[in-house]
Amino acid sequence: MAGTADAMAIHEAGHAVLARLLGVAVRLVDITQTNGSTDFEGELARFARYLVLAAGEAAEIAVTGNSDQHRCARDLAMLHDELLDEVEIGAVREAAVALARLARDDIERVARALTDRRSLTGTEVDDVLARAD
Repeated sequence: MAGTADAMAIHEAGHAVLARLLGVAVRLVDITQTNGSTDFEGELARFARYLVLAAGEAAEIAVTGNSDQHRCARDLAMLHDELLDEVEIGAVREAAVALARLARDDIERVARALTDRRSLTGTEVDDVLARAD
């Protein structure tokens, strides 16, 4: 699953899967070759928001061993806007990578479905995750 064409799917699947692990409902996950977005139901609690923002980069690291800083730039800029210093940002990024490593199989499953369909509703994400149980 580590091909360049799948990178956006891995990134967005990371946001969706970590959100679900944290109890946050996903509304929609969408990808194109160059862009992606993940929308959630309701407001995220502050720390959950930080982890979910870092989750795209974390998923890339967990699945491929590295991340594309260009693809992750918007998420990281949002973390910089919300957190006070690099120590806090580093701690959030490390926690997100640890969670993504634990959820790697789920991330890869959702990324495959996203690559096939280009868009998944929250219900479809939940269905993909449920098939693993």
